[in-house]
Amino acid sequence: MKKLFVCFVLLFSFSISCRAAEFDDYYDLYLDNFHEYYRANQEYQIARSNYLSYDTLNSKKEAIDKTKGLMEVRDEVLISYFESLNRRLNTTSGVTRKDIDFEIELNNQIIPFLVEHKEEIPSIAFVEDLIKLSKEVEKRQLEYEKRAKKSASVVLIGRANIIYGELLDLDALLQDKIRVLKSAGKDVNTLERWLLEFTSKKGNAEKKINEAKEAFDVMAEKRDQEEVRKAFLTGQNDLLAARQYIREAMDFAEELSNEIKRGNFLD
Repeated sequence: MKKLFVCFVLLFSFSISCRAAEFDDYYDLYLDNFHEYYRANQEYQIARSNYLSYDTLNSKKEAIDKTKGLMEVRDEVLISYFESLNRRLNTTSGVTRKDIDFEIELNNQIIPFLVEHKEEIPSIAFVEDLIKLSKEVEKRQLEYEKRAKKSASVVLIGRANIIYGELLDLDALLQDKIRVLKSAGKDVNTLERWLLEFTSKKGNAEKKINEAKEAFDVMAEKRDQEEVRKAFLTGQNDLLAARQYIREAMDFAEELSNEIKRGNFLD
């Protein structure tokens, strides 16, 4: 019996990857459950230690009760996590509604199992059965992490697309202004050089956004959590690089726009 209880493994290692609005009810519930999970885990560790040390009926009962409590809270954390993530997806812009609905539907397919799993926990009386029931969630951890990070990536890509879209609008505006000046016989050589720099930065940003999408897409092919996390981190870093290129492009655009306003070009 002791050996079986030692083999009880709690696997819950992924944290929320993108936050909903600060005061969102679903996100607040997730945070409450996450804090409760840590409290339940501490109680579980104490009860487990007492049971392994004394092996009495009371310590065994306490260990089983605390294990049940921990398993129930773990399910609640996961449920509220995916509900909060779905709420965040619903407020996401920069991606198609079809892509958002697809992610929400896949997340919703996870929740009923967790609800049923939690409802089954109170009726379990033996450690061996608890271990078996816990493993039903543990063996899905890779699936859950992929799901969570894929949904998070949709939010991140949406943000990047919005900022990049502003860059495209600015590009069209600047090109139009330079075209008007050029047709009026103005010397726009300097403006065109800055526009080339702007265009180069814009192109680099687009490349990095596409590389991020590719990194996020390959998460589905990964067979362990570490590889999933590496792919997600790669995508995040690509988006950070894209944002840097966008900032640099904006700097060139500001200088170009100021030059046009000042009228510092030759007739």
